[in-house]
Amino acid sequence: MMSARYGFSVVCTILLVTLIPAPGRQAQAQEVVLPVPDSHDYRLGPGDLLEVSVFGVNDLSQAVRVSSSGTISLPFLGKIEVEGLSGQELEKRLTEMITEQKLIRDPQVSIFIKEYRSQPIYVLGAVTQPGQYMATHQLRLLDALTMAGGLDTRRSADYVLLQRRAPARRAATGSETSSGIAEGSDATRIDLVKLLEKGDMSLNVTIQGGDVIQVPERKIEVYYVVGEVGRAGVFEFPKDRTAGVLATQALAAAGGPMKTAKMGDGVLVRYVEGGQPRREKIDFGAVLKGKRPDIALQPNDIVFLPGSNVKTLGYGMLAIIPATISGALIWSGLIF
Repeated sequence: MMSARYGFSVVCTILLVTLIPAPGRQAQAQEVVLPVPDSHDYRLGPGDLLEVSVFGVNDLSQAVRVSSSGTISLPFLGKIEVEGLSGQELEKRLTEMITEQKLIRDPQVSIFIKEYRSQPIYVLGAVTQPGQYMATHQLRLLDALTMAGGLDTRRSADYVLLQRRAPARRAATGSETSSGIAEGSDATRIDLVKLLEKGDMSLNVTIQGGDVIQVPERKIEVYYVVGEVGRAGVFEFPKDRTAGVLATQALAAAGGPMKTAKMGDGVLVRYVEGGQPRREKIDFGAVLKGKRPDIALQPNDIVFLPGSNVKTLGYGMLAIIPATISGALIWSGLIF
């Protein structure tokens, strides 16, 4: 029985309401383009399809695709560098060129982006819908995560890795290491706890075309509680390990002791280096009375509370331990 301890906090849930996938919904890689009414902050690039309109000049009004070299070609104007320009900036450039060549007086130029193809971003890992997405306007990290359906909080770690082409890397993150962004040789690590729980919006960095956002899967750490307890099973450590889990807390998570439990004969089993088990007695009665210190659990610890119906630890583990290496060690060395 796995303890339900998912998510960072209520704040995380509010900010990313679409983070948990609907029942039966499977994540699929896909490309999604979100149209926006104002594309003036979008920077043109290879593959974009533009609709150029010049009032009163039909020859200049046509659909053109930006070439791999970042240019377009128009009658009378020839080849024009457009890569890196916004639609508004291109309108101004065409107006100036038409005016200089005296093609018409007071030209009225409009640019409409019909297809966005030059600014892909990639959101991968523990999100609902990993895949490639097209940035049709200025995006920030939370926007990109939302486009991908949000975090899969059952699997996601508490940070993301942002990979970016080297030349543009510092421009987006600046020198924000003091606020929680740690620069690495390959990726920028962004702390989601600081962003979502503590509201540090400096971590909600601007996303650029070509960025790869990787949401790692967190390592699930568990402990076991077996024997004369209400709900023997496997329990997950909280994401925030700083608080820890005490043996008495583990007992409470398992539904507490049954009437037949021998509170003074509890056992903590811990695997040390080399895979050898170490047993330590826990007198839960004395701990609860404050006569003995509680014990902080570590990953894969086993808390065993015997009673008249559970004679051995091996019997208690029968219902919850699969046939794994750990299980084999339990059977071979912990039946007593």
